Amino acid sequence: LLGLLLAVLGAILLWGYAVIQSVASSYIASLSAGFKTTFGTEINFQAYIEGMANITGSAAGILIGFGVLLIIYMVCVALLLIGQLIVVIIWFADSNIMKKSVRTTMDRQVEVYTGERNSNFETITLNLLQTLVGCCGVNNGSDFNFSKDWNRTFTITDKNDNTSSVTFNLTYPVTCCKFNTTSFTLQDQYCPYNGTTATSNYEVGCYNKVFQLVETYASLNDFFYALAGLLGLELLLIVGALLVYCAKRQADDGRNPDSQYKMNQIA
Repeated sequence: LLGLLLAVLGAILLWGYAVIQSVASSYIASLSAGFKTTFGTEINFQAYIEGMANITGSAAGILIGFGVLLIIYMVCVALLLIGQLIVVIIWFADSNIMKKSVRTTMDRQVEVYTGERNSNFETITLNLLQTLVGCCGVNNGSDFNFSKDWNRTFTITDKNDNTSSVTFNLTYPVTCCKFNTTSFTLQDQYCPYNGTTATSNYEVGCYNKVFQLVETYASLNDFFYALAGLLGLELLLIVGALLVYCAKRQADDGRNPDSQYKMNQIA
């Protein structure tokens, strides 16, 4: 309410003078003529109004900006509260719904995968996930058989002999290979060509690996219990604020004789 009030007040200060000029132009002209007849001096009310607009213009901008910020803040807090409520309800109703959503997203990323040299959002996300987590595909590397737009042609040049190279079709992305964590280079240069479980993560699916890592560092159930507790605290604060407001309003009404008289009349 305060945000709306400030925004409206700012708008009146910013554009109100223009409205006054357009609506009351004939009255302003008559007023100027009346002053000239009565006092012998002509006052340019048009210029006066424009001067007032210039003076209050910056204040109007500040009021509008502050009011809009308050409204945005209110909307963000409301959306956050609603989002928390929805997530907590879904998790405790059936946690598999969220897990299925994650799997569906991963399936989609594999389906539209275009290779480690391309830059669409799904491909970049999957490449980063496979490199950093140490996994391949949703279930394993065979998932990439369903990647329709992936150019599988790949060339390996021997780092010790630049004239020696081999070109072949990848069966799984290069990012499924194991990397050195410090230099982010392949542990085995020929992993994409003839990788084994020692040099690649071909048999390790990202879906299970991600949830295993999450459970290792923080239980998902504990996280959502904490989120539910935070949501409960927020709701208590809202209820408390409403109670304080109602109590203050009743106290103000009790101190107002006119209001108390009206309440007695109603009673």
